[in-house]
Amino acid sequence: MEDSRPSALSPRSGAQTQARVAGLAYLMTIASGMFAEAYVRASIRTGDSVGTGDRLRDLEDLYRLGVLADGMMLVSYVVVTAMLYRLFKPVSATVSLLAALFSLIGIAVLAASMTILLLPIQVDGSSIAYDALRAHGAAYNLTGLFFGPYCALIGWLVLRSRWLPSWIGWLLLLAGAAFVFDASIELVAPAVARQIPEAVMLVSLIAEGSLAVWLAAFGVRRATRTAVG
Repeated sequence: MEDSRPSALSPRSGAQTQARVAGLAYLMTIASGMFAEAYVRASIRTGDSVGTGDRLRDLEDLYRLGVLADGMMLVSYVVVTAMLYRLFKPVSATVSLLAALFSLIGIAVLAASMTILLLPIQVDGSSIAYDALRAHGAAYNLTGLFFGPYCALIGWLVLRSRWLPSWIGWLLLLAGAAFVFDASIELVAPAVARQIPEAVMLVSLIAEGSLAVWLAAFGVRRATRTAVG
């Protein structure tokens, strides 16, 4: 009887280059995003519109640099999405494509939300800076509904392929759940969301950071078991 079991799947030619490009682009994505959100906007955002407007006037050059960093983040994330799609396509073409589509939707939402950030600097916008940052923050949070499934699907592909350590796959699955949970609670129950420690979302930084560093430093390894295309 013919053996119908799939043969052991190994990374195809060019996979190491794709993995390292994805890792470096992912590191750029994380660094640019953290600079823009955790440093620039955190330096300008206050608890009221007057204070935020004053900070924007004082730090307008920094604010503009933050918007540029957002653009760099999105360009890098497109590269990450394309490289991971090509890398994991032999594992499951359907799952890899679905993951890429979720990522691209999230990127599109973030790209659209950049127009909100431009409002305070394209008009006499110190008076609307507070509302613009709040609206952008809401859009930023909404992308968790798309980046969550993306992380989870990439985590599944990591586990299925065994080209990377399994703990990275499990971390990505956990990060995916955290993304969706945080975005959903913030959307439907904001009062409850304010009581949830922000440290919950550190799992996403740890998971994506681990994937980025591993890919950039080590690439992928040969499979040790079977996988399906």
